[in-house]
Amino acid sequence: MNLRHIITRADAFFIEKPFSSTIAVLGLFFSILYSNVIFLGLDTLESVLGNHWQTADIEVLRKDPIAALLHLHSQPPLFNFLYWLLDTLPGRAYDYFVIINCLAQSIVALIVVKISSQILKSPTGGFGMGIFYLISPATLLYATYAFYPPLTSMGFAILVYGFFILHSRTRLASILIVSAVCYLYLIRSSFSLPAGIILLSIFIYQARNYISKRFLLTTVSACLLIMLALPMKNYLLYGFFSSSSWTPLNAIMALGIKTPLGPFATPTEIRKAYPDLKCKKSYGLLDTEDKKTNGEPNYNSCYFVAYLNEQMPNVTSEFSVFKYLRNIKRNMGAYFDTPDGYFFLTNRDKIDSYAFAYNFSFLTAYFKFHQIRIGCILLVLYLIYRVKKQKEYLPAILLTILTLHFFAHTLTDGQESRRHVFDIEFIFYLIYSILLSSLYQKWLLKHELKKLVKA
Repeated sequence: MNLRHIITRADAFFIEKPFSSTIAVLGLFFSILYSNVIFLGLDTLESVLGNHWQTADIEVLRKDPIAALLHLHSQPPLFNFLYWLLDTLPGRAYDYFVIINCLAQSIVALIVVKISSQILKSPTGGFGMGIFYLISPATLLYATYAFYPPLTSMGFAILVYGFFILHSRTRLASILIVSAVCYLYLIRSSFSLPAGIILLSIFIYQARNYISKRFLLTTVSACLLIMLALPMKNYLLYGFFSSSSWTPLNAIMALGIKTPLGPFATPTEIRKAYPDLKCKKSYGLLDTEDKKTNGEPNYNSCYFVAYLNEQMPNVTSEFSVFKYLRNIKRNMGAYFDTPDGYFFLTNRDKIDSYAFAYNFSFLTAYFKFHQIRIGCILLVLYLIYRVKKQKEYLPAILLTILTLHFFAHTLTDGQESRRHVFDIEFIFYLIYSILLSSLYQKWLLKHELKKLVKA
């Protein structure tokens, strides 16, 4: 049995039994990813979970989750809701996070398979592209990191898939797109209200001739109400209209404005330096304590909001175009940074060895160096070329989402973290599929022309 026959039979399985193959591939992907995580011993980041400034005090969440989530102004509530939910289960919340992250990344890889299969016109080729993404060192590292990246990545993947099937399965696509926009807005502060409105506007324009106006109006209105509810809640409770009180600090750092206590002043430092500073509004333990129960700074303190309000006048008086452009340049570099420096693994040798084997096997650059960054930039340039020259639907959607994400993290980000690109890293595998398909079509055409000349 030759390779062509094996691929033909594999393709037939995917095509003839789409539901069975979907469940089988999802189960296989989860097993591969989770097994790799356990085998390499990467699940060593439990201590990091409680240290994040974005997570609320888990003791307060346990006592009164509704009040805690309502008065959580530093971040959108969905991640902390998941944190509370997993903490109510028997065992360690971190272990459940690893399982959920692996499932989320398996769903992303499955979506890569479904889209790449149609781009490459081969389910087996799409399956290979999904495996390529699933077992990459970055995916393995983030699977054990109990934080936003895997969950955000899943939201963006569902959004892309919704746009991908919009013209063939419009009702399902509408639900996926609207749900993904709401989900991303409620789980990640960098996914802004303007970004959500832009994507909903594109959805309305693309779906207007394929679905009833009543259904379209209902779904979009529901999404907008959910999105507006979060900044309205923060405005009524704390006097600012945003999904996160951290947004002003990001803006201050991105603009290069120096604050008296530095970019990460703790509530304790703030109250010591500004003893007369008062909160306009406060409601209890979650937003008045300087520290969480575990001793970490409580950045959901109302004094943190008051401090930021004190610094906002400096934005106009100290603004420098040169500093801002310099920060943008730095953020652009950080956007594509490798993921390894962001983690606190105790067994770095294993993942380093794995990364070397992975990149050697797939003939890609070793992930600690800059070739991967250059490769991503070249793929973006190719995507721009495809959109400009051929005005294709899928490349245009991919470019729009990538652009919104890129500028959110380079124009307004305070560079407090690295490797933001992982949220939408799966898009580069889709662009790569588009490139491979184009190269194959050109080779096929050239081959056919040669046959005609010989004939």
